[in-house]
Amino acid sequence: SLHNRLLQDECLVSYTALPDVIEATKLSIQWLQFFQMPWNQPTEEVRNYFGEKVALYFKWLGLYTSWLLLSSVVGTFLWISIAVRGNDPNAPVLPYFAVFMALWSAMVLKHWLRTEKTTSMEWGMVGSEEEENVRPQFRGDKKISAVTGKVSLHYSPWRRAVTGVKTQGIVLALILVVLGIIACIFVIKLVINASKTVDYQFSGVLTSMMLAALILVLHDPFEELAIKLNDRENHRTNTEYEDALISKVFLFGFFNSYSALFYIAFLQPFMPIADTCQGGCMVQLQVTLATIFIGRLFVNNIKACAIPMILKYYQSKATNTTTATVSSSTSSESSEVTPRKDASYVDINKVYGANSPEKKDENGKVNYGVSEVEMYFYMPEYHDMLGIMDDYAETVFQFGYSTMFATAFPLSCLMALVNNYVEMRVDAWKLLQLYRRPMPRNVEDIGTWYPILEIISIASIFVNSGIIAFTSATLINYTWTVRVWIFILLSAALLCIRLSVGYVLPDTPDEVKCQLERQEYIVSKVLHNVEDEDDSDLVKGIFRPPNYLVNSTDEDPL
Repeated sequence: SLHNRLLQDECLVSYTALPDVIEATKLSIQWLQFFQMPWNQPTEEVRNYFGEKVALYFKWLGLYTSWLLLSSVVGTFLWISIAVRGNDPNAPVLPYFAVFMALWSAMVLKHWLRTEKTTSMEWGMVGSEEEENVRPQFRGDKKISAVTGKVSLHYSPWRRAVTGVKTQGIVLALILVVLGIIACIFVIKLVINASKTVDYQFSGVLTSMMLAALILVLHDPFEELAIKLNDRENHRTNTEYEDALISKVFLFGFFNSYSALFYIAFLQPFMPIADTCQGGCMVQLQVTLATIFIGRLFVNNIKACAIPMILKYYQSKATNTTTATVSSSTSSESSEVTPRKDASYVDINKVYGANSPEKKDENGKVNYGVSEVEMYFYMPEYHDMLGIMDDYAETVFQFGYSTMFATAFPLSCLMALVNNYVEMRVDAWKLLQLYRRPMPRNVEDIGTWYPILEIISIASIFVNSGIIAFTSATLINYTWTVRVWIFILLSAALLCIRLSVGYVLPDTPDEVKCQLERQEYIVSKVLHNVEDEDDSDLVKGIFRPPNYLVNSTDEDPL
């Protein structure tokens, strides 16, 4: 866009979208309601105020949360049945719950894909990515395009491939570092258990807290590094840039978030001497998963709301104090300083430091103040790409916890439901009250996040089958050969269920497909002047001569 080009050329320091107080107030009345069903969000109004990109995220969050109502009810009943059996996590109904979760995840993604296609058609976003402009940060050699014949920037695919190999190598090296840190945490647990100074239960909880802290601490530093690595790859459009960045963040986050759980589920049961599971590995898996869930919920809400709210509070306090000081000094120093009468102008030196610029009014008198628009500009920024990406990442990784380890911790769906319900209220509140209004962006779909959700959904089939066959004690009396065959057959059955859902329900609804074909037909006639088929041969056999007579004079007596 022009704004980004001016930023790239250092003609602008920054820019932001100004708020519309009337529209924001109307949206707040409709949206900022604590008791609101997830499917009743005003996404059309959100789209009109914040743009398609923000609105599509809330549409996804609402649909995902609506489906969590069903899985949380089933998971809660399963958890109650486990509690009735004496808190035995190896309940015989776990295979049936695995079948249900496989069907549930497939239905969620299929429902979203159909909703996404419908929404894209209704909002006029079909094909918008094909018309996307080149990023101002894109570097290349000016060459004549073989397609259009015009001069355009060209960047060698070979150079991008070499740069991509280097950046992926750095990401893989960091993943190995994370795996090493996780291994050190479990070694610390072994040392604590060997010392016998504390009981095994305490060491397990301590390990879970350390793993949760590791996941939260490493996310932000890696995201900053991933942005720098992504810049080096020199992507042509914003969509290509964002998709590549999402891939890096997910690859690192997958190992950072799930490696410890995979170790507890599939490696620790086979290490009874070195790292024994006190109370069973299913119990430790549940404790670790619950600790990570609660830790992410607590820390992410603090990052998203508490910190910006504290900054806004101190900013407002400084504004009120400085306004009162300036008003009280008006009578004695009116010849030297002329403060504004409205409260939106404050002493900028008191709020933003001594290096802030001075202002002069039309009479040449010094005014140490900023306007209401400038005060709004200094509010925290909700980045139109990184802000949405962080919100998507939070829900996607939560989707992984809820599906891949559902048989180990059936209450994860209920915890995800509570988290998402709070998340919808918090995200809406921070966008309308705490952050600057983000620049509206057009999007056709949620991008790379959907293939990632598909990968997680398929992986959950094998993970849950493995937990039932190898981790839980449900099949402990069977031989390893039988358990391996049960794993293979259960995984195959769940895959067939998932594929059947995709076969029965097409990705695009029939009415949307018909409308898109009709739209393409009209565009071809109106814009591209495509001629109709020659049907003169079809009408030759039915041609009839005219049966009327034209007289040379008027026979009407009047």
